[in-house]
Amino acid sequence: MAEINARKLLDANGEVYFPFTHATCVEGIPDDITDFDVGTVKEDVSNVQTDVSTLQSQISNLQSAVANMPTVTDTGWQNITFLNNTIAYDTSSTPKARLFSVNGVYFLSLKGAFKGLTSNNVEIGKIPTSMTFAIKENKSFVQNMSVANSLAQFTRIKLDTNGTIKIERATVDAITNTMWFPIDITIML
Repeated sequence: MAEINARKLLDANGEVYFPFTHATCVEGIPDDITDFDVGTVKEDVSNVQTDVSTLQSQISNLQSAVANMPTVTDTGWQNITFLNNTIAYDTSSTPKARLFSVNGVYFLSLKGAFKGLTSNNVEIGKIPTSMTFAIKENKSFVQNMSVANSLAQFTRIKLDTNGTIKIERATVDAITNTMWFPIDITIML
């Protein structure tokens, strides 16, 4: 049982005395003390103990959930540096890169579109150097490009470990500097 911190009452001579209090002065005690139901009080105390136990369990679950929340990092969108006379296809599609991680797993998102190419097998851009640490191996992917001869065309693009983006091949042989070379991909690194 919990210890009650009580102060002793002392009379004028320093002697401890115990005052009497009438039952009507104590809130919660019925006027007729014989009507006092101890069982109800015990039940109320038991319910409080159950509520406290439930709250402790909920607090423990919340602490566990907070401890196991994923760790997320994000660089935000950053411009890709143009290489070999490439430029943005238009002002609304400036090529950008974004590196983010969830619990230590890195993802690189690329978006935008290039133009200014005149051949295959050419480096078109480089992601910010602050992102290259996460690229452990070369990554190749396919993207659509400008329609030629009324046919959909595609290009194979490679992201090197140094952060360089390279057009390796395209399904069209005659590449002109006005062709649309979009990038829209998220790569797990």
